[in-house]
Amino acid sequence: SSFWKAFQYFEENIQAACPDKTIYFSWNNINKIGRSKGKTGVNEKVREIEQKKFSVVSQEVKLFNPDIVIFLTGPSRDSDIRHHFPDVQFHSFDEIVRKQALAKVMSSYLPRKTIRMYHPSYYGGFNQAKHAGLKIITSDC
Repeated sequence: SSFWKAFQYFEENIQAACPDKTIYFSWNNINKIGRSKGKTGVNEKVREIEQKKFSVVSQEVKLFNPDIVIFLTGPSRDSDIRHHFPDVQFHSFDEIVRKQALAKVMSSYLPRKTIRMYHPSYYGGFNQAKHAGLKIITSDC
């Protein structure tokens, strides 16, 4: 799938850029409850239930204490990120890659190297930003 190809892209390229470091990878969905029968996205009722009863993403980040976080969600899910990290701010890196495609994500609850970019299924947006995103998260390895 496009998601797993993206995950593999980051895994291989982060390891290549940081050969002297031991790197562990995990993936995590910002929305924990999905739709049935292979449908994508989350409807508002499910989102509301999840946020009231199963809001665990910030606790997972605290538990794992990662050095890098990559949100593969796109800007339409910024409110979901904000739900879990209330002080979050999204910033552009440069004029070439728009903030919709790639944003620096800043929160006191997230590591310094946190970015948000389009989901890999949005091929044009993801491919526009993936190299720039990789460069940002592998700087000063």
